[in-house]
Amino acid sequence: MNRKVKFHIFNYSLNVLLILASFIFILSTVEFAYRYQIIDFYQSEYKYLNKNEVNNNKSKKILVFGDSFTAATNSYVLSLKDSLKNLNFINAGIPGIGVQEINCIAERRIQETKPSMVILQFYVGNDLIDIKKPINWKTLSFARNLFWFLANHFYSIRYLNYKLGQIKQTIGQSLETEFLKNNDSFSVDKMSKREKLLIQADPNYYEKSIFVTTEYEDRFQVCLSNTIDIYELCKQNNIPLKILVIPASCQVSNEYKQNLEQCGAQFNNMDITKTTYPFITRLESHFQKENIEILNPLGVFQQKELGCTNLYYKNDLHLNNNGNIVLAEFITNNLKETVIKK
Repeated sequence: MNRKVKFHIFNYSLNVLLILASFIFILSTVEFAYRYQIIDFYQSEYKYLNKNEVNNNKSKKILVFGDSFTAATNSYVLSLKDSLKNLNFINAGIPGIGVQEINCIAERRIQETKPSMVILQFYVGNDLIDIKKPINWKTLSFARNLFWFLANHFYSIRYLNYKLGQIKQTIGQSLETEFLKNNDSFSVDKMSKREKLLIQADPNYYEKSIFVTTEYEDRFQVCLSNTIDIYELCKQNNIPLKILVIPASCQVSNEYKQNLEQCGAQFNNMDITKTTYPFITRLESHFQKENIEILNPLGVFQQKELGCTNLYYKNDLHLNNNGNIVLAEFITNNLKETVIKK
């Protein structure tokens, strides 16, 4: 090999190393900024959901953290605002996030709003799998596995994916689009692509989440650890905390379960309809001594579904308008007993 060729190889290798080093530096910088919220990464979402609420003069403010179940413009929070007009509900929900991201943003939002109470919303359907996406080289592409591997370690990757999703939704290429949220009958072809992707990666992940199986124990411990951090933050500010756990649709009705099975989901004949289940009981057991109430609407949801009221969309596993109204009624009854009477 002559000197000229060696020089070109050295130059090429050096450029590759410089690009890699630059990428690592930029990613590390963004990661640090995100984890410590050096800037308000979700300021636009917060302002959009609370156009008239943040500076409201009502004496009692209730700050609600959550994912897309909370962040939707027609979510249960909107119904709460309509039914409990003497309370000021501040919506700090963000689509696609989980308790790890909420833990990052909680201090800023609490200091800004100085609420009388905090509600932390969980969703059994994907909160644990979002903490650690399953890597499956047999069923998923190399790119998908690589992305999920990085997202499992870098919150900033999740944030950048969220922002990319917003752009894709604008041009109609997002995995999750509003057209799924309608009254169409169920169809495997119409079902949320994101949901089918998760099922493809781990067909049994619903049961693993509901029952907190051994395989998902590490995920639950991460969830618990971040929840404790949020609780400690509330405790330091003398703010009571309630934890709202929205059930997966397959827990509510056999119809939804069968729809998921048609998409490839697997259930091992375990009773997923019990209103007390490990995800709930584990939270209750840990936080009982702290007098933190775990709000579990599963029984109410099941009764409504038996009365032929569909609460979830057929092809998207979020609550429809009926579901949001029923959930708001459930929370309203609780707040009337624990907040309004005080």
